[in-house]
Amino acid sequence: MSEIQDRLDSFYGIDNLVTVDITMPAEEWYKASSLTISGSKLPQQHTFADVGIIKKSYCGSFSTTKPSVRIDFSRNVPANEDIIEKLIGTKSITLNNCKQDPSFIRQPLGYELFRQAGVPYARSNFAKLIVNGVDMGNLYELDAGDDLDPAVIKAGKISFESGVTDNQKDLLVAADAIANGGVAAAKKVVDYGAFVKLFAMETLMKHRDGFTINTNNTYLYNDVEAVTDPTTEDVKLKFIPCGLDQILREKKDFEIGGTAILARLIREDTAGRADLYSMIQTFATTVFSKSNHETVLKPYIDRLEALVAQLGAQPTEEINSLRHEMSLIRSGAFQHLRKFPSEATTFLARVTGDCLYASEEEVYHAQPSSRPSCLWLAVPVAGSPDTIKLHNQGYNSWLHADATTKTSGGGPIVSVSPSEADPGSEFVVEPTVSTAGTAPWFTTGYFRLQSKVTGKYVSLSEADVTVGGKKAVVQGEAAAATVFYIF
Repeated sequence: MSEIQDRLDSFYGIDNLVTVDITMPAEEWYKASSLTISGSKLPQQHTFADVGIIKKSYCGSFSTTKPSVRIDFSRNVPANEDIIEKLIGTKSITLNNCKQDPSFIRQPLGYELFRQAGVPYARSNFAKLIVNGVDMGNLYELDAGDDLDPAVIKAGKISFESGVTDNQKDLLVAADAIANGGVAAAKKVVDYGAFVKLFAMETLMKHRDGFTINTNNTYLYNDVEAVTDPTTEDVKLKFIPCGLDQILREKKDFEIGGTAILARLIREDTAGRADLYSMIQTFATTVFSKSNHETVLKPYIDRLEALVAQLGAQPTEEINSLRHEMSLIRSGAFQHLRKFPSEATTFLARVTGDCLYASEEEVYHAQPSSRPSCLWLAVPVAGSPDTIKLHNQGYNSWLHADATTKTSGGGPIVSVSPSEADPGSEFVVEPTVSTAGTAPWFTTGYFRLQSKVTGKYVSLSEADVTVGGKKAVVQGEAAAATVFYIF
């Protein structure tokens, strides 16, 4: 088994760029006359005859010009199984067309995020597919809307992929237990801790085509020895996500899904909801922490972008959008938790990316840096929900607004105060309202800051300047308010 895993690790190594060259009759979509597979690192070039082909795609990923395909090397020639497994560790691979992901990198990035979160995940890397000499561009490949509903299972709507027994009695045992016993029963037939991790990650990754939100793109694995007539003692289901090509989309929200039965039970159960929020906080401070983003995730995206470029694609705009969505995750997480991080953070403008800075007596805005003057600790105001004070870490001062301090143009300005006790240091956090659903299940990660004293909103001005000649932060009406997120 370790040799097979080693081959799979090498074949699916993200730096191993795979080429699949297929020759087949134009009207044939079930088998290839010949197929040559090679990788920049593994395997060495090898050609197979009479290889099984399955054209695949559904709904949004369907394409008549660049279809996704599944390749089964041994379907028509059983002897091929031993050869291909010795080359790459598996007898079949799937090539997906990236139609719904013009960045080309969402799936490998998503699986890496699940890996860091400790959630079972599919292997994935990049490949180039050539059919009859025609190169249709980049694809990524991965290895290997139903629910745990007794009616769905009895109707035979869930497909059996592999295993010892295919009667699906284990699924029915689990579904019946959950239907009759709720979350408490689910803990006996589902790896509950692993599912909560999946639930939290699907929320933070905006995986709207996943299990909790859309009962889709998920494998179920019964992680115990299979028996013909199982009881609850013979069932421990694990959920394995797949199909991540629509994660982290702009204008989509951080949604705590409730379409899946188990997800709905957890979010409506007090203890279950606490488990989910605890896991969201864990991931916000580990996988999606600022340090992990800067030292691990950002370089990984850079690496994926370079690999895609080697295959001839340069989706710069799409990847930059994905970078922004990655930086927004932490803000979306803490918005679900209805609090701010316990450590100082940056407050960034949604549109420009500028952040709030403090100097001796002024507040201004500029692009973020490593200087402590752009770090603010959000201190909650006791007895006043959604109200905070912002403590600057560079100057030991507090963000301040009053009606008397003016800009050179005569408008009210935002400044700093040395005193936390100053009532002008209190600001109400006003979340940007979701257009897709209602709180508490939907958050955007964005918010505005409103002075509790003046009722005006914090706005990063491009026209007003401070005494020191820097771009001023002013007070204005709601329509002119700057939309922020934390990072």
